[in-house]
Amino acid sequence: MPASETALKISAYQIGTNNLLGQLRGYSYDPAPVYADDDPVNIATPRRVLAKRQPVVRATHILQSGGAAATNLSVTLFDVGGTSYLGSLRSLSVDVRNEAAEASGLADLVWFGQLVKSETTITGQLLVPDTTTLHALLQRAYSSVAGDHLVAGAITIAGEAITGTFALMAKAAGNAGQLQTVDVELRSSGNLTGPTGTSLLAVATTGTAAVDLHLDTGFGKLGTPAARIPAIITSVRIDAQDAQVISAEYEFRLQANETLAASAS
Repeated sequence: MPASETALKISAYQIGTNNLLGQLRGYSYDPAPVYADDDPVNIATPRRVLAKRQPVVRATHILQSGGAAATNLSVTLFDVGGTSYLGSLRSLSVDVRNEAAEASGLADLVWFGQLVKSETTITGQLLVPDTTTLHALLQRAYSSVAGDHLVAGAITIAGEAITGTFALMAKAAGNAGQLQTVDVELRSSGNLTGPTGTSLLAVATTGTAAVDLHLDTGFGKLGTPAARIPAIITSVRIDAQDAQVISAEYEFRLQANETLAASAS
């Protein structure tokens, strides 16, 4: 039985001019053909013809902080409504959803998307200090004053500061044998003010979400270092848990015909 390819054969992963192979935890590539039915009335089984493609690459990155893998210690700010809750934060996630409208023409084989809406949701679980008689975030979440439900939010993960105005939701929970917690959800309200710059997260949250990529799996490659495949970032998911490295899952919708070429042997 012949030997099989392992992930050790992945030889290139590039976004723009940045080589991110050393941060890649895993990938998936789906050519995603779209078929149209062309079965006539006198045939009982479907017939299909290729009409479009919607290729997607999903990649999991290990975030970096100071030249090393980011861990829970790389979460350095969790501020809601001007109050820091970092000391009682137990878990944190950031979920970015970019909605893209179909902008390809009839003669285009590959789906082409244009960014039309972006939403970022931040969730965190807080422990409740034993001196608390009424948690401030619960008080705001249950308030009948509309203005109490919009808050300034700021979190920093691995040096990336996500800032803006958010709609607040919070709920408390307590079970036998466990600490009581408050679950917080912040949904962006209006444009985020950070992160800024050219980092991948900044492009996804406050930029155009447009990038280009090159991936060489060792048995096939998408693009080349000099001719990368244009793509749009349609989602990002960052999770930070206690005593773990911080990972980010990116989804890239490719925007050009990306003929898969054989890798060099």
